[in-house]
Amino acid sequence: MHRVFGLLICTAFALGFYLLLVGPEPGGAGPHALAGAPLLYSGWAVGLFMGLLLAWLAGLEWHNLPERLAAWGKVQRHRLGWVLLGGVCTGILLLL
Repeated sequence: MHRVFGLLICTAFALGFYLLLVGPEPGGAGPHALAGAPLLYSGWAVGLFMGLLLAWLAGLEWHNLPERLAAWGKVQRHRLGWVLLGGVCTGILLLL
């Protein structure tokens, strides 16, 4: 069932993107087709993107997220230390 929903999401996204590029007219006027109603279609696109984002966030397993972040931090400890040191040096150079 997840694959069917994924296919429907991709189809809706592709059709929405096509509508944003071509416009509501059958012949299409290219990018200038949306000059009359830019807020309507951009709002639709933002709504679709937010729906996709919420669907992706709903699929995450949130109960073990702190454990996964701690394990990732333990593995990346050396690299994170270098990033922190580089950030401090960059901050000193930019602020002086």
